[in-house]
Amino acid sequence: MYAKPSPSLENTPRGREAQELLRSCVHCGFCLPACPTYRVEGNELDSPRGRIYLVKQLVEGGPVGESTLLHLDRCLTCRACESACPSGVQYGRIVDLGRELAGERIARPMADRVLRVAMTEALSRRPLFEFMLRIGRWARPLLPTTLQAKLPELRVIFGGDNPQANKDPELINRYAVIPVDPAAHPGVNAALAERFATWLRSPEIQQRIKQFGVSQFGQPLFYPAAR
Repeated sequence: MYAKPSPSLENTPRGREAQELLRSCVHCGFCLPACPTYRVEGNELDSPRGRIYLVKQLVEGGPVGESTLLHLDRCLTCRACESACPSGVQYGRIVDLGRELAGERIARPMADRVLRVAMTEALSRRPLFEFMLRIGRWARPLLPTTLQAKLPELRVIFGGDNPQANKDPELINRYAVIPVDPAAHPGVNAALAERFATWLRSPEIQQRIKQFGVSQFGQPLFYPAAR
């Protein structure tokens, strides 16, 4: 994806970085099914590819509004899209850059800024977060039904034998190895990639993955996308 930086970014380190980062995206769409916000919202602008277009618009000095901030803020920065991307796009850095540029051009409402500071303080301090979590669990039954629906019961849901997780496959952490065409991507070491796939499918490694997290959470954390 080609981007021509705006005059304020042209020939600057950040402008050159943006050009290099955006150039690696080929609009293939492999990232879409890996993105949790796209699966929920179904909006292209809530996908990695859509957000990359928004960042390109910011880099080129295009218009920016509250909707731009909304779509960038909805990104969980989980970077699952990077694992699915055959081109190696550094999406995490792209979206961080987009947030920087958007924040410089549009002021967030005061209530939004206060909420973001409060969430940062609460989520970054484990004792405080655990205290608030206990209060939330205690107070939920006392709230009106309409508010209870907005504050679902807090519980950890895993896959495997958990019937609730089996009802919703989106809650299961699935992993997959997707091969790329060596002819289309000559820089990929196809032989090494095949060795890695064979290693990953081996009974020993599958057993390690199956047991990962069991001792701490009581359930495996990862499941193969195909058997």
